[in-house]
Amino acid sequence: MRTLPVVVGLVLALGAPSVAVAAPSVTLDPALRPAFSAGQRDYVTRCAAGSVQVTATGTADLPISIDGRPPRSGAQTVSVPLRAGQRFSFTVGRRSYDVRCLPEELVDLHVRGLLPRSMPLVLLSVNRLLAPGTPGWAVIIDRRGVPIWWRKGSPLVAAAEFVGHNRIGVWDGALADADVGRGTLQIERPDGSRVRSWSDVDAHEAHLAADGSLWVITAAERRGVDLRSYAGPASASTFDGVVEQRSPSGRVLWAWNAAEHTDILDSGRWLAPIIALQARDRRLDLQHLNSIDTDGHGTVLVSACHQDAVYGVRRRDGAILWKLGGTPTARSLRIVGDRLTPTLGGQHDARFQADGTITVFDNGTSLDRPSRVTRWRIDARRRTARLVEAIVEPHARSNLPGGGTRRDSAGNWLVAWSTGARIRAYDRRHRTIFKLDYAQPAISYRAVPAASGQMSRAALIAGMDRRSPR
Repeated sequence: MRTLPVVVGLVLALGAPSVAVAAPSVTLDPALRPAFSAGQRDYVTRCAAGSVQVTATGTADLPISIDGRPPRSGAQTVSVPLRAGQRFSFTVGRRSYDVRCLPEELVDLHVRGLLPRSMPLVLLSVNRLLAPGTPGWAVIIDRRGVPIWWRKGSPLVAAAEFVGHNRIGVWDGALADADVGRGTLQIERPDGSRVRSWSDVDAHEAHLAADGSLWVITAAERRGVDLRSYAGPASASTFDGVVEQRSPSGRVLWAWNAAEHTDILDSGRWLAPIIALQARDRRLDLQHLNSIDTDGHGTVLVSACHQDAVYGVRRRDGAILWKLGGTPTARSLRIVGDRLTPTLGGQHDARFQADGTITVFDNGTSLDRPSRVTRWRIDARRRTARLVEAIVEPHARSNLPGGGTRRDSAGNWLVAWSTGARIRAYDRRHRTIFKLDYAQPAISYRAVPAASGQMSRAALIAGMDRRSPR
């Protein structure tokens, strides 16, 4: 179906005379997304037929050039050959705009609003639901939610991060027993050329520190675990969650095995269903570690999903300094300012903040309550955790894995809700300023903004052009 021309006022934006004149317009068939606007440089479309039809109307002052053709005023219609991943450009006056074709397997994005200025580029992991065999994707969007870079991954794309300068880390692999992912973290340039790879990495977390070391989650298999006291088998196998820091050469610099510092009973409400579902023919995942962070002062932050708990671990000796949520232990913090019990439910993405607080995405798994974003102030001396901020989406109730949140220094939030196929951004007053919804059932494990100067639009455009040349 052909789209009707959307006339966009370009008088002020493109420096036309103050006298009102007919504004240039550009439309595509299939549709141009978003609709043409003078301030938006990047667009996407579909191209299943191998071409797109561009209809444009220029003016004497603002002629339009399509795909390198001579600029023209008045109306013109041009068929542009285009395949998935490829880009063509058009100019309006002296300004250039880019259009790239989305692959058919990648879901449509419905977007409203604008991301904060501190988040000009955001990396999403996009995984289709109810579509067996469909690949996952790592996708980078701009402030208006327009995809400007993407990379097909394995059937599951979980850990995806900006790494260093103009580098992207994407995990490739598959889930093994107990939903522990065994795979490889690929560090790549935007054009797909590989910088290096790291093997034996779990899907949930892998990020490079400023010193070049890699922090990863992996698993250690343990056999002959006697679970009869917990209505389980006499000899079970477990996948014990392990945090590792590896040198650039791959040598393990530091390791922390959760099973050596926590008890089986710390799995609390998760223990019975884990034993019932996994003990017969699978290895048990009693901790299910899913995020790591460091504060630069000797504390490692570890999230254990199947314990409903986040731990502050002393790097020097591996001792647990404090425990947020989960079953009560001698290391548990007293909760202040939060009426919900349990405090956390199947949480993800625990992060240190520059002001000393920590943020946690609380899934609320199987607790008959919405998911929420939380920020806590930990007082290790007084043994307290004070809830200082929370954002709740009433319709976001999730038993799905994943979900995450990032907060900038101005108090803006970026949230990948693990249900409802939605990404949201909120200002410091928790007003919604950006909405991204997937048109088909999908989930984003995380949404990660690039740090200032970490990734350039030019590098992404050039990288995609090399991946899909015309």
